[in-house]
Amino acid sequence: MDHTARDPSTLVLLGQEGQTDAEVRAAATIGPAVQAAYTVAKIEKSGDLNELVAALQTQSKRAISGDTGRMEEMLITQAHTLD
Repeated sequence: MDHTARDPSTLVLLGQEGQTDAEVRAAATIGPAVQAAYTVAKIEKSGDLNELVAALQTQSKRAISGDTGRMEEMLITQAHTLD
């Protein structure tokens, strides 16, 4: 187990066997959760980028499986913010 301190603003990329580093970086770069995490991280300026990506991926999986509660909550609050 690696106990080296990790920079929370650095994304850890794990590819599949046979993927090149360039393929892994490209897939991560266009991933919706990674793009959103970088945007949120720029605004929040704190937190762990990898944990943010994981949380966004969890929300995406819930939505894909039919649990739209989070999206509905977000849309309602955004509408009230803009009202």
